[in-house]
Amino acid sequence: MSTEQQAHDLPPAPAPAPVANAGRRRLGKVGIGAAGVLLTLESRVAMATNPQCVAPSAAALSHGGNSNYVEDGRCGGLSPEKWSTLSKFWPCSDQIKFGALFPCTDKYAKVKLIDILRGYDERGNNYRNYVGRAVAATYFNIVAGKVTVLDEKTLFKMWRDLQEKKYYSPMPKVQWTASEVRGYLETTYFG
Repeated sequence: MSTEQQAHDLPPAPAPAPVANAGRRRLGKVGIGAAGVLLTLESRVAMATNPQCVAPSAAALSHGGNSNYVEDGRCGGLSPEKWSTLSKFWPCSDQIKFGALFPCTDKYAKVKLIDILRGYDERGNNYRNYVGRAVAATYFNIVAGKVTVLDEKTLFKMWRDLQEKKYYSPMPKVQWTASEVRGYLETTYFG
């Protein structure tokens, strides 16, 4: 099956929701000092209320603070459960272990990725609250072009930082726990 045929078989991504308003645009024009405030507000909105499709502050900064990157972003990703049923579209085998794609040293390293995405395995282990589940679904959503508010590089940095430091910093002096990263990533997909 060609890549073009595979892309057509995936469910269509919903249209991006407008997230910018005139007040934020004016604040963004105030200057570089206001940019930090704006980015902090954006990340707090994403973390607290989950309705908006926004990039984490670090991703916005890595794109030169360009507010159009955030405004034009897409958050039409599929849930982990949905990806567990679409393994034929994965960029890897459905038999791959989670740790082979997302290096880690914890108990999840040797669990099949499909079981983590499904949320459980045949032995009754529950993976529903594991941050790696959201990371894996977000990775597949990025590869499929369904999520554009962050890129693979940023996603893997989030994962690496959680493994090494036990937190991710979307900007200086802000530290997201694994639970907060999971909450943010879950805002990039619906159902």
